[in-house]
Amino acid sequence: MSLHAGRKNIPVAGVPLTLASVRTPASWLLVTADINNKGWIFVGDHITRNDAPGPYEGAPLKAGEWFYFREAGGHTYIDLQYVYVDAELNTDAVTFLYSRL
Repeated sequence: MSLHAGRKNIPVAGVPLTLASVRTPASWLLVTADINNKGWIFVGDHITRNDAPGPYEGAPLKAGEWFYFREAGGHTYIDLQYVYVDAELNTDAVTFLYSRL
């Protein structure tokens, strides 16, 4: 098992981005809203979005808060190319740690 780290800047709020552009399997994933963020971060699947001022989809995080993903067991894994993030404000970011299978 090896530990990896990354950062995803979200240049345009309301446009969800994936954490990885290619298949990136992980046994666990920790996504943290950057401590310098001014707005909310939303983490989730392909429907994650910030529809300010309306409803949003995904787990909301304020600066410094985190969300932990864990594999379900067996032969399943988390794929970073299917984990999306969005922001309330332009230029906010997330950092993430994960372990490769």
